[in-house]
Amino acid sequence: MRRKKRRQEEENHERWLVSYADYITLLFAFFVVLYATSEQNTEKGKRFEESVKKYLVKVGLGATDKKTIDGEETKDSPIQTPINKNNKSNPQALKLKNRVEYYLEENFSERQINEIIQDIANEDVGLRITIKSNSLFDKNSAHLNKWSQTYLNKLGKLFERIQYRIFIESHTEDVDNSWELSAKRGTSLINYFMNEHDLDPSKVAAISYGSSRPIKPKGDKVATAINDRVDFLILTEDVGF
Repeated sequence: MRRKKRRQEEENHERWLVSYADYITLLFAFFVVLYATSEQNTEKGKRFEESVKKYLVKVGLGATDKKTIDGEETKDSPIQTPINKNNKSNPQALKLKNRVEYYLEENFSERQINEIIQDIANEDVGLRITIKSNSLFDKNSAHLNKWSQTYLNKLGKLFERIQYRIFIESHTEDVDNSWELSAKRGTSLINYFMNEHDLDPSKVAAISYGSSRPIKPKGDKVATAINDRVDFLILTEDVGF
């Protein structure tokens, strides 16, 4: 007599709970990462950014103009760095920006501001004031032009008041003697501020970048005018100099 076939086990209708639990776990992890990266902690943000960069490098997704990150070789990829630094996270720099903008509005006409100021922006270490070089120097020269003294005198009084250390970063258009030219311009500005406004030499430094750090690719008059500039980086944070 044939044995009856064992009744097939009933289908488990609760298997979906396993997939659902995995989905919830991943979703929770996703929101934890969002929360962690949303907090305005500059130091933690930098560490997280570097760790993500290194990971992307190792898997071949490093998105940076540099060839290496801490010794790791990068590879070409259209993927962008997932975290952008929040340059507005420095409260001292924000306060300083408001103070500087108020000073400029009180001491410069609207026309003068448009003539000399290219940009004012907060950074992690302080405030950057970008001045158009043609408002201070003759073209392709380190000689201060006839209008510069008016502008520099007012800027010097501002620097006397704020008492922060200052990097004077000089950039030029792409010319044969760009390094020498930017170095001479930086030296001219330091000499002016020390002689006319008695700024402490230990709190001022000139940095020459030549044409190595353009804002826009060279090729037209607009790019030349924007790239030919002087940055006054006012340091609200200690950078060790």
